[in-house]
Amino acid sequence: MALLIVVPAFSGEGSAFYGFYERVGGSPAGILRTAISDPSVILSELFAGNVFVYVLALSAPLAGLFVLAAGLAAVALPALFVLALADGAGPLDPRQHYLAAIVPFLVAATVLGTARLRSRIAFPWR
Repeated sequence: MALLIVVPAFSGEGSAFYGFYERVGGSPAGILRTAISDPSVILSELFAGNVFVYVLALSAPLAGLFVLAAGLAAVALPALFVLALADGAGPLDPRQHYLAAIVPFLVAATVLGTARLRSRIAFPWR
């Protein structure tokens, strides 16, 4: 809503961030048109090698344990999809601020997943 109403009202034009999405349509409406008319473009962006490396960089510090609470980890998927569709290395650089919408859910899912794992394992020293 902010990109459609607020930004044009104050800048007189569309968001400068639409440039990140030129390959897949350039705007929310363009992305939707591309998803309908040529979904292979969207899929090729989502499954690109740099996206795979990005997901590995996010999951390595958490040892991938967030998959044990997949429902909570899935909350991060929309933000990951938006970043994966963006052009350039910036949004997919794990050292950048773009992952701020993803990491809290992965950490929380790791904590819950680890708790579930711990309850299933019988430790002899307990």
